[in-house]
This record gives sequence, C-alpha cells and structure tokens, in this order.
Amino acid sequence: MDHATVVPSLSYHLLDQMTNGFSEDRELGRGTYGKVYLGLHTNGEKIAVKMLHPMLGLDDELFEKEYHNLENLQHQNVVRLVGYCNETRREYVPYNGKMVLGEVTHRALCFEYMQNGSLNDYLSDESSGHDWHTRYAIIKGICKGLKYLHEELEPPMIHSDLKPANVLLDENCMPKIGDFGLSRLMEEQTRITTTSVGTIGYLPPEHINGRVISNKLDIFSLGVIIIKIIAGPTGYSKSAEISSQQFIELVHRNWRNRLQAASVNALESYCIQVKRCTEIALSCVEVDRHKRPTIGNILNELNETETSSQFPDALLKDLEPTKNQESQQTHITEAEEKREREELIETTNCFGEVVDNCKLDKMARYMGKHKTREDRAREAWNLVDEHDKDDEAFRYVKGLKSLYGNGQSTLCRLYNATGDTLYQVANYDWSGHIGRAPYPATIGNGQWAAFHHIHRAGESSGSVAAVVYRGKNKHGQDKDYIVAWSTPCSLWHRNKAYCGISDVSWFQKNLEQLMYIISDADYSSSHRSGGCEIEARIGRGHSPKFTARISYR
Repeated sequence: MDHATVVPSLSYHLLDQMTNGFSEDRELGRGTYGKVYLGLHTNGEKIAVKMLHPMLGLDDELFEKEYHNLENLQHQNVVRLVGYCNETRREYVPYNGKMVLGEVTHRALCFEYMQNGSLNDYLSDESSGHDWHTRYAIIKGICKGLKYLHEELEPPMIHSDLKPANVLLDENCMPKIGDFGLSRLMEEQTRITTTSVGTIGYLPPEHINGRVISNKLDIFSLGVIIIKIIAGPTGYSKSAEISSQQFIELVHRNWRNRLQAASVNALESYCIQVKRCTEIALSCVEVDRHKRPTIGNILNELNETETSSQFPDALLKDLEPTKNQESQQTHITEAEEKREREELIETTNCFGEVVDNCKLDKMARYMGKHKTREDRAREAWNLVDEHDKDDEAFRYVKGLKSLYGNGQSTLCRLYNATGDTLYQVANYDWSGHIGRAPYPATIGNGQWAAFHHIHRAGESSGSVAAVVYRGKNKHGQDKDYIVAWSTPCSLWHRNKAYCGISDVSWFQKNLEQLMYIISDADYSSSHRSGGCEIEARIGRGHSPKFTARISYR
C-alpha cells in the first residue's frame, strides 16, 4: 500500500536525463510560460515535463503557491501533477559577451502524459472525424472537469485560458483540462484585473472591454469549444454570421445527414442531443455574462439529453442477443443479476440507478450488442451526477448530521464506477463511530453510498475511521479498496483524506501503521493498481464533506 499521494520533487539532473537533454525531438509543445518535453523514465513511464521560462516576479514563494494549487487538483478530467522541480544551481551563463559563473534557477512542472495530444489536433468539421458519441463524451468530460474547478474545489478555481489546445486526450480520448498557467484560486466571485488573461477568440466581451474575471469567463470559453467540437474549427465564426436559430438548424441538418449516411441506430435521439448541445453552447457565449448558465446547470441539461436518448423498455423486447453475446456480457445469469439489482435498490443509503446490463440495454449505443464490464464502468462515470444523485446523497447525509447537532463529524460519500458491485469487508474506528446509517453492505455500479461518521460524546479526538470495500481489478481478481478520513477536533490540525488499493489482511494487521499514514495525509489522495483507481478528498471545517470514487481504468 502506498502512502497518501505526495507529489515528488524531481532533480533537474533527472529531468535532463529523462528528456535527453531537453532535445528538440522530445519537444511536445510550447506556450507563454515555457516548453513542454516528453520525459521517459528508465522503467518506460512517460511524463510531460513543462520547463518554465525565467519570469519577472516568479519567485520561490509564487512558484510554491502555484505548485500547491496544482498539487491539490484531483479529478479524472483534470491533468494530474506528478512531479516538480525548483532547483538553483551554479552554472556558467553569458554576460556582457563573457561566460561567467552565476546562479540559475530551473523550475518545472511535470504532468501525466496524454497519449493523444490536445483537442486542437482532433477538431474537424461535422462531416468527418470523430463520431457523435466520441464528441459528446469529450464535451461532457470537459464539463465535468470544469464543474470540479468551479463548484467542488474550496475555494473555486477559474482556469481563465480554456481552449482546445489546453484540453488533452488520454489513450481512450478522455478529455483532461490542463495548462493552468499561473491562474489563481478565486476567493471572490468576480474581480477586475489590470492585465489581460486567456486567448483571443475564447474571451468574453466583459474581459476584452473591462478586464472582468469571473467563472462566466470559463463558461464563455467552454461554449466556443463545444461549438467547435460540434461544427468544426470554423463553427464559432459561422455562428456569429447568422442568427442562433439558423445556426442550430444548419448544424442539426448537417449531423442528421451524417448520421443517416452512417446508418446509426436511434437517429432521432442523437439528433435531439446534437440540437440541445448546440443550444447549450450558444447560451454559453451570450454577450451578457449574467445570462450564461452555470456549469452545474449545463451538466444537468446534458444528463437530460442522455435520458431522452434511451429507448423505452417496450422497444427492447424484440432485441434478443445471441447465446454467445449473452455469455460475453457478464459472468452472472439473468436471474442473478435481477436478484442483485433488487437487493441494491433496497439499500437505503445508496443513491442512483444501478448501471448494469439492464441499464445499458436502454441506451441506443448498446442495443443488441454485448456489454462488458468496461462498458458498465464507463457509463457509470458518465452518469456520476445523473438525476442529481450525487446531491441527493449529500442531502441525505446532511440530514443525518442534523440529528446530531453541529458537533465534529464527517459527511461521507463513496461512488462506485468499477463496473461491478462493491462489498464491504471491514471497517475500523480510531475515534468516533458510524452514525444512524451503517456502512452499506453493497454498493452497486453507478451508485453513491452515503454515511455519517461522528465523534463520541465527551471525547475530544474527533472523527477518524476507515472502511474497506472489495471489488475486482482489471483482470477479474479480488481487490480491496480502503478509504479513510480524519476530522480532528483540534483547530491546530487539518482534516485528512486517504485511500489505497491493497488487501484487507494488510489493513487488519497494520492498524497502527495505517493510522500513522492517515495522520501524515493531505486533503486529497489517489492510488492506481491493477487497472483500477481510487481517489478521495476532504473539505475544511469541523464537519467536512468526504468524497471518494473508485473506478475501472
């Protein structure tokens, strides 16, 4: 088991070796703040090394602040920081025509390597390139990442330079927001700056004319990106030349023709989705920023389009998969799946419809096709906030807290996107105890579990505990997922979140060591192993939100 996630400091010498001396053939790109190189570790692992240019005003304090801002970003749709360098060396440098010995500071930020480059490389008009399903998945992934920055971080972060070049795609074309430059965490909702940010073509009028920065700046940029994903690189300029209704009809007509030519199932459902996404994008680029939607509203709208794209049960009765397909869909029988589904529905503190083969059968893209665990896991991620089930889980646990007053406690939510059911196998309380709702014995794929952990009356140690759930790794082997939190009563100690992938026997034999690991943890933690990933984070305050997600990678 690994300790809580700590982004390591990497020496300049190591980065020099990994990038082959920062050679041109390793250069991935360049921008305002520096050049990006492909770094190759001796074990074959690839990272993106962003060497920052020397900048006036970028001192150690400012760099460390930016590093910590990035270190705390933990979301599947945000590029993950994996290392940094801030090293001052004595080197010979040119000065007045001579080489003199001086101090040179090398600063770098290292990120996970995105195999498919940037979204900018993948944009094409609606008559070619990616199919609608892929484009829609990219749109929604960007929206999820932005929702994390705007509404889940405390305080929120405004990216301020959202554009296709700053949206990177992994090997599965999952989008991840990157290149945060030197953006700041925003305590205020709106502010005026003396200097401009962002990139022309993605900036709203209020910033171009008045240097206004708010989260609606990112929403405007998002709208431009969505239009370009749907209608191609020239889509945004087209939208400005004709009325909104004409543009919607043009895009709708072009996509209908393309989908018809490809003989796509559920033509009408997809066409409705194309139209609604176009309408959402146009609302994002409203001149009046107050008329632009919030990112939470946008995701709710997208979820509604997915519901409308599902087929009614009556249409599924005549679509009998072959015996061979049935055997490939799942390792459990139809009767077993039905019984398990009924049991999961009855779990009082699990929220959301189970994303199983039955659920997938109602989606146009899976009709008459065999389903895999990877399919179920992917759709669970896509439906993480379907029908506001995440908010419903939080409201439930917040209601539990109200029964115990305002004392020290931890409001816990756990999401399952592994493609299979999770089973609780162990738990331990160092301080405090589980509240009225127990740890759910099972958590269905696509469900949020909610529970409330509270301090013990008369004690001053707060809420410190761990729970272990068992699932499968990528190879179908049993794997145990540990989530733990610490909400101490003392004002001098911060809250902690920890997660790991190991074996329950390790957990049971090393309680003292695990407590030490938790005490040394931070506000967020993540771990990958065996094709699976777990992430956890905790808020600030005496009754923080603790959120963990387990997923199939």
